[in-house]
Amino acid sequence: LLPYASYVARAVFLHSLAFNDQLRGASRDQVRYSVLSPDTDISFIDDAMTRFQQESAYLDDRPSVPLRFQAEANLTQIIRRQEAQVDPTEVRNHLVDEIRRLFKGDTLNTIAFPAGPYEVPDDDGNGRPYLVIIGFDAAEIQGDVLEVPELVGTIYQTHGSGGDLRKNRNNVVFLVADASRKAEMRHKMERRLALQDLRRPERLNELAPHQQEEMRSRAHRSEQDVAVAIQQTYRHILFPSRAKLETTDLDLGHTSLEVPAASEAPGAGQKQVVEKLRENNKLRVAEDDPDSPTYIRDRTPLKKGYMTTAALRTEFRRDPALPMLVTDDPFIRAVRMGIERGENVYQR
Repeated sequence: LLPYASYVARAVFLHSLAFNDQLRGASRDQVRYSVLSPDTDISFIDDAMTRFQQESAYLDDRPSVPLRFQAEANLTQIIRRQEAQVDPTEVRNHLVDEIRRLFKGDTLNTIAFPAGPYEVPDDDGNGRPYLVIIGFDAAEIQGDVLEVPELVGTIYQTHGSGGDLRKNRNNVVFLVADASRKAEMRHKMERRLALQDLRRPERLNELAPHQQEEMRSRAHRSEQDVAVAIQQTYRHILFPSRAKLETTDLDLGHTSLEVPAASEAPGAGQKQVVEKLRENNKLRVAEDDPDSPTYIRDRTPLKKGYMTTAALRTEFRRDPALPMLVTDDPFIRAVRMGIERGENVYQR
């Protein structure tokens, strides 16, 4: 492509050299006329102007003024300088807190940033499966290489500090960060913290009135930007499945949250995970239809003759071929359906 950004910047700069202040600068139309030629595309010129206005550190940022350079730094440059002063440790701590908040919910038991298997229980979870959020500094998944991280494999196979085998392997789901999006997630939190600091009254009073209003608007948007960036980063879901990945011997399948979908509902992290698992026919909630009694019988020790309903319910937490149940309702309906069809006999 032609150097559209340089063309736009050069045109704005030359228009900024006019002697009288009322003559300084150029409108968007004037910049188009200055740059347009038989070899240029006007849509690319407009895109370059938009990006130039967003990123230029010395462009006049007052509303309704022509495009022109100033000697003083504008709000963009002020924010950049503040971002450079944000402590990386503070960025990480705030990200950890925000990730915990975004993926907290009433459907799954959330366990965030476990250091090892001993932090993920091997019990019934009071009827709810566990959603294990792997720390973004501990493990990641490359967008084009779907391999199970070592930490995920260890937690999936074992529990406790002694390395005991995990029995309830069908009761745990993993959420892992996308390696290519981690930097953007950190940058969004860095900007949010910088804007929060600049919103302090003593800092805000140093800015022009139009900059103060823009600062408040950007600070408000940054809250949503961080939520979107986190959900776009934590898009990989690893769940128990016999249809396992080709790169592992573990019974773990993979699905991912679509980036546009994560952007549409920031703050509803766990809800999106639940819906994705339901789409993959892996999770059952209270209103979902039960599985076929015949399928349940053939997949469990019930095919040998008989077993208690409690033991049958436990199989749903152990066998990756069965769905994960959030409540007992679908299980109870499946048992009753089997009795009504004459496939099972219930004895109290």
